[in-house]
Amino acid sequence: MEKKYTVTIVASLILVPILLWLFYSQNDSQSRSNIICEKSHSGKGVDTTNKGGTKVSQVNLSVNGHEMIVTLAKTKAADKLIERLQVQSLTLKLNEYGSFEKVGDLNFSLPSSDRQMKTSPGDIVLYQGNEISIFYGSNSWSYTPLGKIDNVSTNKLKKILGTSNVIVRFSIAH
Repeated sequence: MEKKYTVTIVASLILVPILLWLFYSQNDSQSRSNIICEKSHSGKGVDTTNKGGTKVSQVNLSVNGHEMIVTLAKTKAADKLIERLQVQSLTLKLNEYGSFEKVGDLNFSLPSSDRQMKTSPGDIVLYQGNEISIFYGSNSWSYTPLGKIDNVSTNKLKKILGTSNVIVRFSIAH
């Protein structure tokens, strides 16, 4: 009986670290695949004004060689996104979802103030505090608004985003 317990304990001591290593290495590789490049935020008190002292209310969005302007929502999440973008641009892999949006993990959290809303093409929203969605169709759900792509038709936006996964880049114009 004592041998049985000894074998069980030894097997546990060997298997548990292996399983933990597999779990954490898989999660790390998934996180790295979603964020292509991002400089870490220093945590210093970066404000949401540009070099001229004007509050930043728009950011650039680059998708498949197309440059677009996004007018930001007046939310804490959008303000925190600006703070991050002032440190470094953000490049993300967004996955096709539901034939109406592209969605991807930010790999960091933003403050959420979700509200039930119906999205429309060009809307950019925060989902569950750590995912970003760009809509080329519409959906009704609870989101935190981040912004809206300016001056692009639904058909043009669908063509720009395409039908598969896409790499997008958010940045602040300097």
